Amino acid sequence: MNKKIILGIGILIAIVITFFVLFMPQAKSGEIIKIKEGDEFSIVLGSNPSTGYQWELEFDSDYIQLIDKKYKQHKPMPGSPSEVTFEFLGLKLGKTEITFSYLRPWLKEKEPALEEKIFKIIIEN
Repeated sequence: MNKKIILGIGILIAIVITFFVLFMPQAKSGEIIKIKEGDEFSIVLGSNPSTGYQWELEFDSDYIQLIDKKYKQHKPMPGSPSEVTFEFLGLKLGKTEITFSYLRPWLKEKEPALEEKIFKIIIEN
């Protein structure tokens, strides 16, 4: 085979793999997370900050508190997929939700989220 064809196929395969890693679900929307009052828990989502998209979240701060947000890049290359870990603390008994929206918050005119994930949180005794 011609070297240019082999190189082209290799590049195409790399692009397809990158796409699947980037958009492969890290956590299932609608998932129910049960914790005890005072326990910590985390949610890990796929991300690629170099695209301008990032996860924005909404939650009831009476029930949970965001403790930390950490990024981990899969490969040490600019533009490569990564994941972001959100760490939370359950504050009081009850049920609540966390809504994650993958969007470009810096845009002056808001656009719909590229992706949205909702997690139901149950805080028990």
